[in-house]
Amino acid sequence: MAAGMQSMERRWAVLAVVLSAPILAYAGWILRGFVQDDALIYLRVARIFLDHGNLGYNPEVRVEAFTGFFWQWLCIATLWADGPPLTVLKMVSLMFGLGSQWFLFRTAFRILKHPLWALAIPLIFAAYPPRVLWITSGLETEAFIFSVIWGAWMFLQAIEVPSPRSFWKAAPAFAFMVLNRPEAPILMAAAFLAMLSEARLRQAQYFLALLGLPIALYLILLLFRLSYFGLPFPNTFYAKEAGGIWLMKRGYYALKGFGQKNFNIFYSVFALMGWVYLWRDEKERGLPVFLAGWCLLFGLHFARSGGDLMPEERLLLPMAPAMLVSAGVFVKFLYDFLRQVVEDFHGSLFFRLAPGLLFAGLLGGIGFWYFQKYPRAFGGHNEVLEALELCHADAGKIMQARARPGDKAVVTDAGMTAWVAPNVYFIDFLGLGDTTTSHIFYRNKFNPWAYEYCFWYPACDQAKKNTEKEFLAYFLREKPRWVVCNMIPGENTPAQSALREAVQNPPDTISPEMAQNIIMWQYFSVFSVDSIRLRYQPIKAYEYNPNYFLMLVEKRPL
Repeated sequence: MAAGMQSMERRWAVLAVVLSAPILAYAGWILRGFVQDDALIYLRVARIFLDHGNLGYNPEVRVEAFTGFFWQWLCIATLWADGPPLTVLKMVSLMFGLGSQWFLFRTAFRILKHPLWALAIPLIFAAYPPRVLWITSGLETEAFIFSVIWGAWMFLQAIEVPSPRSFWKAAPAFAFMVLNRPEAPILMAAAFLAMLSEARLRQAQYFLALLGLPIALYLILLLFRLSYFGLPFPNTFYAKEAGGIWLMKRGYYALKGFGQKNFNIFYSVFALMGWVYLWRDEKERGLPVFLAGWCLLFGLHFARSGGDLMPEERLLLPMAPAMLVSAGVFVKFLYDFLRQVVEDFHGSLFFRLAPGLLFAGLLGGIGFWYFQKYPRAFGGHNEVLEALELCHADAGKIMQARARPGDKAVVTDAGMTAWVAPNVYFIDFLGLGDTTTSHIFYRNKFNPWAYEYCFWYPACDQAKKNTEKEFLAYFLREKPRWVVCNMIPGENTPAQSALREAVQNPPDTISPEMAQNIIMWQYFSVFSVDSIRLRYQPIKAYEYNPNYFLMLVEKRPL
């Protein structure tokens, strides 16, 4: 690319960042600036490491309760420097977000070859509701998105003028992906397929230059996990991959749900047409293969792994930039075609501007319809952080104040409660932060989130029974002093009334209405109603929202 074009591209990239900054800061921090409970798992592990020298969820056990290797060490550095951890994590995520905008504009400009069209892509991505939801969640999501877009941009630079040097320059971006999330090989596979599709790129030295460093780093991390944790993958892998073949059915419905939200079905169809349009250029088949592989491989991985436990399918967010850029290719082609038709029909200024006015009106109409249909698309989520602090954190503070050496507690939400109670040994019954529970899932090929999608019920029911049996034995062996119970009583029911009364006036015993709505026992059948009432007494109840309650219960003294 000529020096003048590069200078112009950088100026427009700066404009993309400047225009994106207030959108990301306002929508991401002010409107939806909540912290996801899982972000506190990173901080819990960081505190354990700094206090005990052990990289684990509890001082006594080494377990990779985190997913992002880079993000975990960032949390450790933040606590070591005595900074305000949640504020630092939000600010770092926003910085990565602005970096994503910079490289996304340059990627779009490389493909669309027009600054205004390229500018639209990062601006749409800045206001993309799922991304706004997660950018200040305290998780590694935005750092991974940045690494993916950076890697894509460097790869496109490399294939434009291929040489071993250009591919070596792209390798650090792919290596940074490996440090962020286990899905890093997806973009590596898309790049591999793109290079195979073009004869001029099909050289062993290019493959080695691009993929040698990230693959070596991936193997180093694998060896580190085996030597330090005794396991080849993060603990979340064993918890989430335990559902057997019916995970794919759950993943299909999750992918379908993603397509029905946030205009994704339109983006997907337009992206497909964009790939078809780009495929016409026989001299550069690598570009559509890379974009299509980027989207489709993320989608297939998401479906195969059963989707995501969190809302708005955050694990699909890294594919959104490729989807938007590919859709932009088709929309630009359609616009240019209509403009040419109109200009051939009538050359007046009005008719030359007509296609632009038509597209602006169409997009405005779609946007108006969208916000009418989904008025909470950019609704506030500060109440989520407030609920975490007032419910989960308060339960943890009670445990911390009463803790004695050797005390254990059971939670399902493994972040905030454990973060504020560092002197308590926590058992995470969803299997994300506790090695034993995750391997009970994995060994029996049972995942409670995939159970409703089971299509061979005899095998699934047997796996559920085996899992419940092992959980009961484990629970009785560990003898936890406290349990944080999650309850969904249903609207306008006796149980909801009983729980609301318990929030105001904590009872001395657990009523049958309360016990029947303790969600954890529905998963694992650890307790019957009678055994809950006999073994544990309520300490405090919380109304997280009108249909979701927490109750902290404590083991009765003998």
